[in-house]
Amino acid sequence: MGQTLAEDLAGKADLVAWDIAFADPDSIPSRALPRFQLRAAESALDAVRGAHLVISAVTAARDLDAAQSVADGLEGGAFFLDLNSCSPGQKTASAKVIHAGGGRYVEAAVMSPIGPKRIASPMLLGGTHARAFLQAADGLGFAGATAYSEVIGQAAATKLCRSVMIKGIEALLTESMLAARHYGVEQVVLDSLSDLLPLPRLEPHGGLHDEPLPGTRDPPGGGDARGRPHRRRSRRAPPPSATPSQSARTGPPTTRARCPTTSPPCSTPSVRISPGDHRLPRPLHHRARSP
Repeated sequence: MGQTLAEDLAGKADLVAWDIAFADPDSIPSRALPRFQLRAAESALDAVRGAHLVISAVTAARDLDAAQSVADGLEGGAFFLDLNSCSPGQKTASAKVIHAGGGRYVEAAVMSPIGPKRIASPMLLGGTHARAFLQAADGLGFAGATAYSEVIGQAAATKLCRSVMIKGIEALLTESMLAARHYGVEQVVLDSLSDLLPLPRLEPHGGLHDEPLPGTRDPPGGGDARGRPHRRRSRRAPPPSATPSQSARTGPPTTRARCPTTSPPCSTPSVRISPGDHRLPRPLHHRARSP
C-alpha cells in the first residue's frame, strides 16, 4: 500500500514517509526509498511536522500505535486518513487519540483489492470530517472515495461483514472443489451451482474457458430455454492417486508480497497539501473527482 501511495501521489504533493524499518539501511523499505519522490523522515513526529494530510497504512494490530506515534506532532486541523483494515473499536480508539491531538480523523475502508484501481479504489469514508477531506483532497486521485457515515466504525464494520461473506464463500468453494476433484465430479458440481454462481467451464489443466456451443441458436432474449447462454462444458479427470489433502499440498504456490515502504509495525506516510481556504463540505455520498 505504501508503494502505491508514493507512486500515485508523486507530483501532487510534497511527500514524506516514515517506517521503523528505515533504521536498518539494508531493510526492504530502506532499499526502496530511491525509487520514490519523497523524503525519508527521521521519526514519526518528523514525518507529520507541517503536514496537512497524514495517511496511516500499517498492519491492523498497529493501527492505534500509529495514531499515538504522531498525535503530539500534528498540525492543528490536519487530516489523518486511516486506511488500515481493523475493527470498529480500533478505529474509534485511534479517532479519539487524533482528535485529542488537534487533528481531524477520517476513517477509510478500502472495499476492493488495491491493485486494479490503486488509490482510486472504492473507499468508504467515516467520521464528521469525511466530507471536508473529500474537498481538501480533490485532485489527489481518491476518485472512488465516498463519504459514507459520520459515525466512526461503521465503514470498518461494513468492510469486515462483507469480508466474512466473501472469504467464507471462497473457503467453502475451495473445500468443495478439492473433494469434487478427487472424485472427478467437479464440473458437474459447478454446473449444479449455475443458478447460484455464474461460473465458467474449467479446462482440463486448470484454465478457465467459456464459449458458446457451435451451431446453437439462442432463443429470443439470448441463452437456453431458461434464458442462460449456451456453453460447452467438460469434466476434469482426477489426478492419479490424488486425495483432497494431496491436491491441497500440490496446488499452486502462495506468493506473499511485502510493501517496502510500509512494513509493520508502524509507518505513517505524510502528504503535505498546499494550504488553502476550506470550502463548504459536500453532502454525504459525494464522490471525489479524478485529477
